[in-house]
Amino acid sequence: MSIGSLVYTALSGNTALAALVGERIFPVIAQAQIAYPYLVYSEVYNAPQNSLGGWSGCDNTRLQIDCWSKSYSNAHAVATLVRAAMASATTFKGVCINTLDGPVEGGLDLYHVIVEFSLWSV
Repeated sequence: MSIGSLVYTALSGNTALAALVGERIFPVIAQAQIAYPYLVYSEVYNAPQNSLGGWSGCDNTRLQIDCWSKSYSNAHAVATLVRAAMASATTFKGVCINTLDGPVEGGLDLYHVIVEFSLWSV
């Protein structure tokens, strides 16, 4: 199973997060005209962990999850739930490395919080 599928399962399987975003969890880009709030996850970096004997059987992925909402407090609430969902994943180890306010596109009245993770999977 791909790391993207594992991430989707971890996010969509969290009851509290699903109560806010429903099924609005997308890889790379969201659908047009989607309701808010929603999530977009993207692999920023993915590298096999090698040793002198070759691949160790473990990969490290840097993942960015963008939380979009109509209010600042809701975007942060979603980001907090994203961190909880990723921390409780059982198919990979997800370590939060950064949470920050993200840029917004001109003309959009939206708030954007970015949560970045280092994921370890076998």
